[in-house]
Amino acid sequence: MKKLTAKKGSIIRIRNNDELCCARALVTAKACVDNDPDWGSICNGRQIQEHLAKALHQEVEVDQGPCGYEELRTFAEFLQGYQLLVVDADRGFRVTSFSQPGEKKLFLLHADHHYDVVTSLPGFFGTSYFCHKCLKGYNDQG
Repeated sequence: MKKLTAKKGSIIRIRNNDELCCARALVTAKACVDNDPDWGSICNGRQIQEHLAKALHQEVEVDQGPCGYEELRTFAEFLQGYQLLVVDADRGFRVTSFSQPGEKKLFLLHADHHYDVVTSLPGFFGTSYFCHKCLKGYNDQG
């Protein structure tokens, strides 16, 4: 696995390494952004995370299995009002947006065929700001 240099507290590790990894990360990121009352259980990877991930796959009609760009686009289309951004550690930490800018932002980290949640892109990149349009971190606003 590539060395991650993010600041402490900016990544939530998805500890399950199964065919639901991407959906687990999505439901966890969504619970965080939505201030879900079950946030603690979802974040800790308990059975509720698995249940929500399976439900997401079923509702969106995405087969359970490894998720690539096509599956991410499908999930993003379903999650209206959310902007899905993925930091790809295998591509030099390039950030890709899978949807139009939305009020709520879901940040995932993809590394070695595994997804985790990024809670803060400025925190992850060690910058003061992150532009959600040009997809780059900055230390000076503007």
